[in-house]
Amino acid sequence: MKKLYTEILPKLDASQAIEVKDYECPECHESAIGDIGGKKERPTLVGWCDTEWGFQMIVECPKCFAKYRFHGTDGLGDKHDIHKFEYALRCYLIGNYFSNTEEIKNK
Repeated sequence: MKKLYTEILPKLDASQAIEVKDYECPECHESAIGDIGGKKERPTLVGWCDTEWGFQMIVECPKCFAKYRFHGTDGLGDKHDIHKFEYALRCYLIGNYFSNTEEIKNK
């Protein structure tokens, strides 16, 4: 049986990352999730956190190393549902949104 990504990835403190709404590095704007123009780099998925507003993915910018976080589960309903969050993580990994997608999938 495959391990859950929430078991593989470290659970981090939310204060270690800046919350964003646009999926883009808030410091240098050089990395982003799902950059349509393809000019920005894919961030590295470094972990996840549990906030009073729900679960969030934490990524690191490969340019300035700023950590930022986002839900990634908009439209999936309850942001406090760990199973829906796990599903969202899997979708992001299938979509190859992170620079370290293959490394995580091989764990």
